[in-house]
Amino acid sequence: MLAPNVLQENLESLEKEIVQNPNLVNQERFNGHALVHIATKAKKLGSLQTLLRNGAKVSLLDPFGETALHNAVTERWQEGIQELLQHGASPDKFSEPKSFFFNVKEVFPQTALHIAVRKGDNPSTALLLRQSSDLSLCDGLQQTILHMAAEAHSMKLLTRFLHDPSCQRMISQKDSKGNSVLHAAIQKNIIEEEQEDELENNILKIVELIIENGIDVNVTNLAGESPVYLAAQNCLPKVAKKLLKSDADLTLITNLKNSVLHAACEANSYDCLKMFLETGKVNHLITKRNEKGKDPFHIAIDSSSTQCCESLLYNGDYLGYKDSDGKTRCSLILEKIPNALELLNRVFDHHVYISQKSQDDPNFGIEFDYSAILRQHTEGLQCSLIPTLTAPQFNPLLKHPLIESFLFLKWNRLKCIYYSYVFLYFIFLIMHSYFVFYTFGPNTINWNEEYTKLKVIRTIHIILYMFLLLPGIVMVLWNTSFFKERETYLIIISTLVSAFVVFSPNIFNENPSILIEKPIASLSAFLSWGEFMLLLGKFPRFGTYISMLSNVAKSTVKVLIGFSSLLVGSALSFSILYRDQNVFSSFMHSMVKILLMMLGEYEYDAMPNSEDDAKEHKNLNMYIGSILLIFFLFIVSILMTNLFIGVAVHDIGDLLRHGRIERLYQQAQYIISYENLLKFFLKHNWGNIARVLAKVGQIPIKPKLYPNRHDHTFKSILPKPTIKDAIEIKNIKNRKEETIESNKETKIMKNLSIYYMTNRKQHKILLDRLDNLENSLKSNMQNLTKIISNLEQRFTLNEPR
Repeated sequence: MLAPNVLQENLESLEKEIVQNPNLVNQERFNGHALVHIATKAKKLGSLQTLLRNGAKVSLLDPFGETALHNAVTERWQEGIQELLQHGASPDKFSEPKSFFFNVKEVFPQTALHIAVRKGDNPSTALLLRQSSDLSLCDGLQQTILHMAAEAHSMKLLTRFLHDPSCQRMISQKDSKGNSVLHAAIQKNIIEEEQEDELENNILKIVELIIENGIDVNVTNLAGESPVYLAAQNCLPKVAKKLLKSDADLTLITNLKNSVLHAACEANSYDCLKMFLETGKVNHLITKRNEKGKDPFHIAIDSSSTQCCESLLYNGDYLGYKDSDGKTRCSLILEKIPNALELLNRVFDHHVYISQKSQDDPNFGIEFDYSAILRQHTEGLQCSLIPTLTAPQFNPLLKHPLIESFLFLKWNRLKCIYYSYVFLYFIFLIMHSYFVFYTFGPNTINWNEEYTKLKVIRTIHIILYMFLLLPGIVMVLWNTSFFKERETYLIIISTLVSAFVVFSPNIFNENPSILIEKPIASLSAFLSWGEFMLLLGKFPRFGTYISMLSNVAKSTVKVLIGFSSLLVGSALSFSILYRDQNVFSSFMHSMVKILLMMLGEYEYDAMPNSEDDAKEHKNLNMYIGSILLIFFLFIVSILMTNLFIGVAVHDIGDLLRHGRIERLYQQAQYIISYENLLKFFLKHNWGNIARVLAKVGQIPIKPKLYPNRHDHTFKSILPKPTIKDAIEIKNIKNRKEETIESNKETKIMKNLSIYYMTNRKQHKILLDRLDNLENSLKSNMQNLTKIISNLEQRFTLNEPR
């Protein structure tokens, strides 16, 4: 019953039991706790006094190796602390944790004073210091009393200790982890309930005090972490700024090869990162990798810190930089950040500069800074970012002014090569068309008689094949994305078919029209000219419209497939009713006729009833045929045809936008292939060829373009949509700045209004008080005047005559 009596403070029963059995007072049978520990942890002063009066030992240890004084300090119980000290408890006695607690982080040898200071408990600390506690003692972690006060962020305690000479000598002492007092001050405690700003301001004051006492701001712990590194890691920009003013070294690297940039990005501390980058001392650390192979950008991506990503890209990092896994910055953003397109648009917007001159001024210029997408020294390779942007889901980024202008300038440098290829293909196309027409057309040539001409044509074909196929093969091999394009397979089929027609031995047949080569030749002619149209699709002037044709064709095919059952039914119906007509003699003929009827070619007069039908059935056939024809006319020719037109051109603006993106995509693919070819030459030490190709395709990092100048240079030419979009970026920036200024002005006016209204109310109250005081004074003056008048009258009456 001892423990219940202690907890319930039944002092008479407690003392009676102790008197009967004095040995129980110091027995540790309550889960390893003595009665004095139970009373202390329960904060039962009466029970504690009774136990101490009856011989309880203050040096007894609980299961954690702590005395009752340790327990009282832990509970912040000043009455218990004072009582224990009066009965001989020592503030310098260390706790003695048992061996199985050694791996527990929070359990280590320490005195009661250490616990009080670590908790920032000023009253308890004051009580313990009255007992002449030894301030030079370190705890089991080799932390000094200064470490503990700094870690508790207690300005009062730290100031008090630093006035002691023995503590001042410990200012540079480190704990078992190599942390100095400055390291301890910068650490954030999870249990602290202060607001972020309040906590940082408190830490800042402590850091300033420690620096004033002569500590080295560049001291590092055993992990190689400096105080400024910890400030960034704990998201303390004000502290980091103070350390920078005190000459903190930002170039120090930790044992894990982390820099201050890694720390700022990991903590999502944009303010710290921006501050470090503005000093210009850490530019060489922007792409510095740590021991795990991660640079600051990787850390920012893993922390989902879009602001840190932007800041790094604005200060020397670039989107085309590849990591050890071969992934570019751009691909990492698109893969791991949800609002990746918005982020990249902001980054691209930041690198477009518009002059302040009028848009009609000849000196009006647009400057594009490509440092975000390529490096200064790239050995001619400038398109490491573009392959990522050609992915279907990211195609809209291609029409951003920064990317579109880059592709435009790059294309201007390479278009002479492409135009030469198109010109050679055009020569080949003319020769091939000549050969096909005069071999299988109406005016055939007997190649037995014109064998010399045939040899010339075949020789030219072989030469042109070489010039046309080799670049195509190189493009496909060095840009595997071409295998995903339908255009690639069309080119392959066209090439094989044309080769089969030209080099077929059956063309010497006197009647070539019956050969299999004739339909293949017609297919070859169609595919060859279709391929030429696709080649024109990369031209800036025609590419958008050719891409629009592709998009319209896709939409039309989808609608056609959806209504295919109706067309098949109509073809079967008309082939039965009009079976004697050649156009309906077979199902294929009927389908072709149905498609022509969709376009309005009916030829109603040429569609009589079948003569084999009995006379009595003619009227029935005529009625059914007429009904079906009217139904077909309304459903297919009117509704369906208009639906085709509506679907195809329902949004011209959207078609133009997609066409523009598709044209940019085609140009980007060609440029990528060119860069890959250049990479191949560089890899195999073909220096001369590589230098020539690099010089042809190289563009400046920061070109300035003048849209209003007409000096026939590439700087004067820029697509109008690109100029419009670039100017729109400027307008958006101006609107944002105006909004910010407007918000500032609104806030100022609001504060002035509040200040004015407050002063106005106070002024009115003062005026009312003054009026009341004035009326009171007037009333008192009148009363005083009456009193004086009465006194004078009395004095006059009482005078002797």
